[in-house]
Amino acid sequence: MLKNKHQMAQYGATSQSKEHFKQYKSGQFWATSMMTLALVASGLSFATASANNVHADTTTSTSTQDWGPVKTKIGFYMKSIHPNTMIGEPVYVTGIQTSLIDAEQLKPLLPPGYALDGEVTQRYGQMLVWIPVIPVPVTNKVNYEDVASGEIVGTGKDISGTYDTAVTPNDAPDDYTIVPGQSFKLGPDGTVLTVEVQKIIAQVTNKINYVDATSGKVIAAGKDVTGKPGDSVVPDDIPIGYKVVPNQVLTVGADGTTISVQLVPATVTNKVVYVDNKGTLIQAGKDVTGKFGDAVTPADVPAGYELVPGQTLHLGTNDSTLKITVKKTTPSNPGNGNNGGNTGNGVDTGDGGSTGDLPSTGGNNNNISNPTHNDKPSNPNDGSDSSQLGNPLHGLVATVATDNNGSNALIYDRPGSQQLVTGSAWKAYRVYTDNNGTVWYNLGGNQWIKAAAVILDAKAVHNTPLNTVGTVVRGAGVPVYTKPGIGGQTTGEVLKVGSAWKISSTLVTSDGQVWYHVGANQWIKATDITLGNVQPIHGVATINYVKGYGINVWNNPQGTRFNGKRLTTGSAWRVFAKTTGANGHVFYNVGGNQWIDSAYVNFKHIN
Repeated sequence: MLKNKHQMAQYGATSQSKEHFKQYKSGQFWATSMMTLALVASGLSFATASANNVHADTTTSTSTQDWGPVKTKIGFYMKSIHPNTMIGEPVYVTGIQTSLIDAEQLKPLLPPGYALDGEVTQRYGQMLVWIPVIPVPVTNKVNYEDVASGEIVGTGKDISGTYDTAVTPNDAPDDYTIVPGQSFKLGPDGTVLTVEVQKIIAQVTNKINYVDATSGKVIAAGKDVTGKPGDSVVPDDIPIGYKVVPNQVLTVGADGTTISVQLVPATVTNKVVYVDNKGTLIQAGKDVTGKFGDAVTPADVPAGYELVPGQTLHLGTNDSTLKITVKKTTPSNPGNGNNGGNTGNGVDTGDGGSTGDLPSTGGNNNNISNPTHNDKPSNPNDGSDSSQLGNPLHGLVATVATDNNGSNALIYDRPGSQQLVTGSAWKAYRVYTDNNGTVWYNLGGNQWIKAAAVILDAKAVHNTPLNTVGTVVRGAGVPVYTKPGIGGQTTGEVLKVGSAWKISSTLVTSDGQVWYHVGANQWIKATDITLGNVQPIHGVATINYVKGYGINVWNNPQGTRFNGKRLTTGSAWRVFAKTTGANGHVFYNVGGNQWIDSAYVNFKHIN
């Protein structure tokens, strides 16, 4: 029972509510209520506004019956969204049933950022009542907080929009950057958004010294590194023949710091070949293993030869070939050996098998003319055994080369010859230089082949045809060799940087070196040239990026293999070639396998 005027005020002070209050006190309300319940129970209807008409605009009451206070559940929705999609959580209000819901009673209960959408025409009732709302514009302030100190280091521009809308503050104070991973939404009007920022650390430059871990002496100076203090350093220009001592912590220090990188000599294995003063192979020796730079004392000098004095012999990089120059100790006398030597069985194919017997004496004389006296290693042509001429070879294979004017290679014997197919591989047993200076390799028995017709290596080499163009990218140009392998020598020709050459084939020698064939008796190393649609150009690229930062240098023109280097904004670099990567970006070559994205440079062409 309502006991005082305060309870009455709770339900409104309208004339209608006053009348309801009188009925309430007199007991008339309860009699009316009981009558209503009886009518409902008997299935009879009565004239009243439908309380469950969730969006009905019941602006007038059709009831002549008085009602008491009732608690009503309110759901807020937007007209532009599905009617039954509630904004926020439901709320409850209390008022006299069937009377209009008091708008002032609703305002404190509205979802944040929303206002009533028009006049409230719904009435208090016992069912869920839907009230339309609309979002209202809000303005939030922005504070920037240093994530390290927790202090406010600046304020941003106010951001206005609709409540709960995602926003991205983007005006951090100078020398600060917004900490990644944060997300923000507009709050109620007047909310302050706190955005964490961190100090931008300027890039610094450190020097690198490579130091002998044992003696502490500086071996060499490395390239300067640029980065932020604390960044990890991965040296990429380690002196040849050394390796980095493991588990060193190498980080960028203050600007101007010198980083000492400890090194130890690497264990290497070198192949040994003995050559004469013309570079002609005399014999292959045993491999030598030790530390890079160790002195080498030859232990298997070919019989009948001695070392040329004054040579300094030291182990080179791993898998390199150590050429030792020797000279004859007695006059050359090939003689007429009576030993039959090898019968020609067991020719090495490079894969552990054998092609069977070598061509027999006499060969296929219908295909070629008989060689003259000077076209065979035996001298004179008296039918003597030639199998023991020259000096022995160990573990070497002769692969018939591609530089024979398109013909197969001739195999020579006491008069008569036949052909070895291009690409076939044969075990080489001896090497001999005749009176005319021609170098020969013995393939078993009395069967010899000219050194110019084969590639001599520790294994059979397989020539793979190519039909492409390569562009020279190394800084000082690249040397041309007569052939790959042990017998190859430089021709004295150098291919200029930026020049493009047609490549007809490629092969890999036993040391893992890839070679490209660019012409008759002309080979270059694959490390000196880039294949594909590369256009030689000459110019200067000036880095155009964020001040104080740099752009990545890539090991390929695809932008997928970062080599650890960055070129700082404002620095200028010579450009030797350009190509388009798979991502559609144009990349400039700045020497060797070093490429930069043209999107971050200003290029100036130079004739």
